[in-house]
Amino acid sequence: MNCFLRPSGDGERDGYLACLLGVQKMHALLQVLRDKARLRYYGRSKELGFL
Repeated sequence: MNCFLRPSGDGERDGYLACLLGVQKMHALLQVLRDKARLRYYGRSKELGFL
């Protein structure tokens, strides 16, 4: 039987959903850090006369 065609069990599905939620949280954290870094870079570059 092909393992991709079989229905997944509840435990397997819950583990996959927990993994997806973890990925979403990490993505949100990285977006916040990227925005802070960009803001700091633009703020400093304006002080130095760049951009």
